[in-house]
Amino acid sequence: FIEGNSDLIKREYLKIIEKIGFLNIKGKKLHEVFELQSKFSFWWITDVYEKSLYKHLSINEILKLIALEEVIKEQKIQKISISNYDEKLFDSIKFICKKNQILFTGKNKKKKFKIFFVFKMIFVFLNFLRFLSKRFSFTKTNVKINNLKNLFCSYFAYINLDKLNNNIYYSDYWRDLINQKKIIKNSHFLHIFFPSKKITFNDSIKAIKKVNKEENNLHFFVEEYFSIKIFFKIIFYWVRNILKFYSNRDKIKNSFFLSNLYSWYFLKDDLEESFCGISSLVNLYYFFLFKEISIRINSIDKTFFLYENQGWEKSFVFNLRKLEKNKIYGIQHSTVRYWDLRYSINIDKSRKEIFNKFNPDYFVVNGEDSLKKMLNNSYPEEKIKKAEAIRYLDIIKSAKADVLEKKNLNSILIVGDYAKQSNLNISNSLNQLDPIYFEKFNFTLKEHPLREMSNLLK
Repeated sequence: FIEGNSDLIKREYLKIIEKIGFLNIKGKKLHEVFELQSKFSFWWITDVYEKSLYKHLSINEILKLIALEEVIKEQKIQKISISNYDEKLFDSIKFICKKNQILFTGKNKKKKFKIFFVFKMIFVFLNFLRFLSKRFSFTKTNVKINNLKNLFCSYFAYINLDKLNNNIYYSDYWRDLINQKKIIKNSHFLHIFFPSKKITFNDSIKAIKKVNKEENNLHFFVEEYFSIKIFFKIIFYWVRNILKFYSNRDKIKNSFFLSNLYSWYFLKDDLEESFCGISSLVNLYYFFLFKEISIRINSIDKTFFLYENQGWEKSFVFNLRKLEKNKIYGIQHSTVRYWDLRYSINIDKSRKEIFNKFNPDYFVVNGEDSLKKMLNNSYPEEKIKKAEAIRYLDIIKSAKADVLEKKNLNSILIVGDYAKQSNLNISNSLNQLDPIYFEKFNFTLKEHPLREMSNLLK
């Protein structure tokens, strides 16, 4: 039913999330209650507003509940009876029945044991310290960033480590634009470090310092600007978020119900995580780091960053907006999947001033397919620029005609994902195979570059 009515259900889900920021709380809108800085709310950088399927499995459940309500209306259902559903689903379906004035009967599973708030917050804080420990180094690149021609911001990932050891920066994100055609030059690269078993943050800085001596592009890391002062700012605003969330929780809940948003039962935990959990600390971490970097820059001509509509990107754009002449380009570097709801954008023109604060000036898309999908997602056509998908050049170079021939019918390619659950699902299925198939088929594993999967397979 969802696939047959996907546009409607997707649109309804997006309306639910957009409504949350404008729920009425004590005469203020929710985004105003959680204002982080003048004209910029913490709400815009929360994981709930990001709408990532990778971070919130609840999205799938809410989509199903939207579909259920549509089925009720279409088929004029008069009664729903359920048994042994978990608490969230039970309460959500009960609310839908009440809203649509139909009979509801059933029982739910026993409530799960809940961890005491204090223990939960201690665990969150310790988890954040662990996060910081992987991103801390006394070594700095010491790159000067007063006046910049071009600034490129991306993850320190998909790196060719062999070339890095030879003082060459080579990343799948930028490829030949740097190394062969050298289209990108005299520019600064701001990297967000991504923890890896292959290289530590400290070793990454040392390697990049050597690269900087050899190339005309200069590289540095976001994490270098972390300080004790920023640490205490993060903790202060985190505690403030916690106090605001819990003092207003009942009002937020009531506002949900007044707006007929049965999604509260699933979103209440996601909202708690977004305002009080580890993601709250991480999003504050990037906000204040980008703010610190923006203070040190006098001017930039153009800024480019990898666009997936994540929370850190909004912090990045907002803080660099103060540089008046700076034109900001969001590079949509991967495929745009229909159900990847991060690529949705607010289209309410009456609130344009709010969203322009953290949206780039232009969206650069990688080809015709992405262009069509972005237009279908209501991106303004005048702000879209089309470009090549340079991330896939290696595939084009290595592709041969015989690959298309049906030769190796006894070979199976296993493709890993960044999402842990996807890898678990695939590996659980494969691990249950009869051993006889191991002799009949040749299995090849292609892991996601940022997520190990081989350890899950027998």
